[in-house]
Amino acid sequence: MSLSGLQNSIDRLRKVFPPYYLQPLILLSYNITASLIFNFERPNWIFVAGVLAGLVVHCLVGHFVFGKIGNLAISCTVSFGGMLQMYSPEYWPYLILPIIGNLSKGIVLFKGRHIFNPSNLALVFMFEFFPHTVVGNNSIFSHYLGVGAIFFLLGTINVLYARQATTAFAWYIAFVVFNYVRFRLIANAPFNFALIALNPLIILFTFHMITDPMTTPITRIGKVIFAVTVALLDALMRNQNFPQSNYYALFFITAFMPLIWEFEKRWAGVAGTPQPRRAAGA
Repeated sequence: MSLSGLQNSIDRLRKVFPPYYLQPLILLSYNITASLIFNFERPNWIFVAGVLAGLVVHCLVGHFVFGKIGNLAISCTVSFGGMLQMYSPEYWPYLILPIIGNLSKGIVLFKGRHIFNPSNLALVFMFEFFPHTVVGNNSIFSHYLGVGAIFFLLGTINVLYARQATTAFAWYIAFVVFNYVRFRLIANAPFNFALIALNPLIILFTFHMITDPMTTPITRIGKVIFAVTVALLDALMRNQNFPQSNYYALFFITAFMPLIWEFEKRWAGVAGTPQPRRAAGA
């Protein structure tokens, strides 16, 4: 089969099975693996309750803000991704996070389009307002580099299928390069490539967080600049021992998305590239 033939086959498959169904399936498999194999200390019932709470808020936001209920798979993506990357000894944060993430899609808007990545915004909210109760789930997979390799493979499939590979790999390459500079050239310390590049939580962020198509630039060059800027800010914050720096870096950069979209709209119109996407109640 030729490359064009393969692309046509993928395009036909995307019409039958859209990318927004693949992402939550992958994230759900990670949650199940974390619970069954890696003893994630989060009862299954609270996970289900959190997902249901997110779905209820998603439906309410869709009905009252957008006039229609968006695809439920998008709400599941917000909940699955957010709850996996957070740890708390209490149960209630696993209910609050999906609510905050899904609620943000109907509150923080610019011309009908949400600005912040919902999962990332919810995580930053939890880290900032409940620092003694909620932390990043950094240790759940961190000592298993084989898990990181599997996540990398599945994540690559996900972003290629969703056509978000530019953002993902621009961030990932920049993240590794900036951390090499931080370790070797600034701190003069050993740089463990596998430990940095195959950290499962970084892989999750790479392929399932920063790639949200609704809160990233439209153009390819815009995606690259956006991803590299997030990686640079993350490296600067890490150098100051700022906890959960990648989530905060993404939060700060996405705050400028309205300006970026307006600039791209004018520039893209001249260049003849696609105009910005509109939010569809998701």
